Amino acid sequence: GALGAALKATNGILSYSGFTTGPIVPGAVFSVSSPAPDSVRIAFADLGGGPITGDGLLVTLHFDVSPGAGSGDFSELIFSELSAADPLGGGLSIAGDNGLLTVVPEVEVHGSAHYCSLSGGGDPTKPLADQTADLYQSSIWMMGDVTDPAGEYHLLSIPPGSNYRVEVQRSSGGVGVAVNPTDALLAFNGFLGSVTLSGAQKLAGDADGNLTVNPTDALLIFNYFLGTVTFPVDAWRAYPASYDIDATPTAWMSAPDGIDYPLLNANMYNQDFLAVARGDVNLTWPGATLAPALAVGNSENVLHLDIANARIDPYTRQVNWEIQLSGEALSQGLYAFGADLYYDAAALNITSITWGDVAQTEGYQLGYNFLPNQIALDEKSDESLSGILRFGGFSTTGSGLEHAGTLLHVAGQLKTALAPDRALALCFANTSASIGRPGGHALGKGGTNGFAMTAVQAGDGIIVLPARPAEFALQPNYPNPFNPATTIRYQLPQAAETEVLIFNTLGQKLRTLQALATQNAGYYELYWDGTDDRGSAVASGIYFYQLRAKGTSGVTVRTRKMMLLK
Repeated sequence: GALGAALKATNGILSYSGFTTGPIVPGAVFSVSSPAPDSVRIAFADLGGGPITGDGLLVTLHFDVSPGAGSGDFSELIFSELSAADPLGGGLSIAGDNGLLTVVPEVEVHGSAHYCSLSGGGDPTKPLADQTADLYQSSIWMMGDVTDPAGEYHLLSIPPGSNYRVEVQRSSGGVGVAVNPTDALLAFNGFLGSVTLSGAQKLAGDADGNLTVNPTDALLIFNYFLGTVTFPVDAWRAYPASYDIDATPTAWMSAPDGIDYPLLNANMYNQDFLAVARGDVNLTWPGATLAPALAVGNSENVLHLDIANARIDPYTRQVNWEIQLSGEALSQGLYAFGADLYYDAAALNITSITWGDVAQTEGYQLGYNFLPNQIALDEKSDESLSGILRFGGFSTTGSGLEHAGTLLHVAGQLKTALAPDRALALCFANTSASIGRPGGHALGKGGTNGFAMTAVQAGDGIIVLPARPAEFALQPNYPNPFNPATTIRYQLPQAAETEVLIFNTLGQKLRTLQALATQNAGYYELYWDGTDDRGSAVASGIYFYQLRAKGTSGVTVRTRKMMLLK
């Protein structure tokens, strides 16, 4: 029915800050007061709410620890003035067990994250920034930190004495251009046993996260390079640097994704992680100027990519060009290749792509894709966009491409009329290639690592629009004779008031194809469907089409004959 107690904390390192009533206290009068920072008085009385009838947690007292308290300092919690009574006021025997509180400081965990090397260790030249280091307590997230440019993370102010786990992870982003067709080639031949992959390479090659590296992973990696798929698992996979990922051929399958601390009571340093980007089987991240994990081929074995036969029809504004393959590298066999082709997306729309003769090889996985347009680095207006055509391939049979020739035929259409003499640039970027190792064995012919990455020399190209016409001209129509329609082309060397008319043999005007209007210098194309201005079909026979142009040089008239046969 009633309870009273006083409690004092010794040594002056605790200051009372509040309390929380326990579950055994009924809806009655219960109070805690603090006559001094290190003292509390607890009082309970049954004033109609009911007595305390069971054992259990009575109250939780909250104290602040003095900032001056150090590790090992302690405070005794001593009971005094204990009293208790039953609901009728009869006295009850009561005793208190004094307590002892020892100051234990918060702990910290420090470590780093680096990219994997082929040996299974970390590459000190490749710290991983922007990875998330997360601290969990019994599977509940407690705090996190993001690795800095040096790859370091710091988890601070961790309450000691509990079970913890630290994981380093990143779900997306940061992969850049590290993944290319050579990675797909490695994954495919790792499955065949034609190449030997390290544990870190297998971890990177497991693109779907099912603990195997097989042709499905190779296809996923290739299409990830093209930009047509994303991986079904996180883009990055990290594991503790202390784990020997090459201890056995299957050790990579058991690589933990975190470090466990069963009872964390001290600061932990050098809690380092290694990580790979999914798909980067060749471990070349970040894929820029760093040396690839595979041996670089002989400098003489260079692969050439060039723009050839670029041409434009001045009337239709249709554009065509070829991407050609050549170089001494082909003598070793080309087992994988990839590149981006940048073009002016504001001016040009690519309409068709076909693989050329050198790519017509069985057992070669080929593909291309259009990546999202980017603002050009040398942008001069809001419409200066770079379109990106990404293309590549890899061998699935152990046979490489060996002959020079046309790799791709590309056709496009200018979106608008452009000024004469303007040039459209075609630029290669992110090129990669793998060939048979010089002096070694090609894939599938007994070698365990029988290929090497090689240098790619990319010859950029330009599409030059035809120069301003030198004179007025009316071109022969085509087809001629025709049925039911024909195309008429003309050119203007200067701005002129222009009209194009159709006449019969009697000199009667039947159709105005181009109404009188001022047109700029350039090339023009019209279409006549064999009808007059009223929309009625004309009869078979001879007709004349005439260009009339009035410019600064005077009036020009050009006339040609055509035949309609039905």
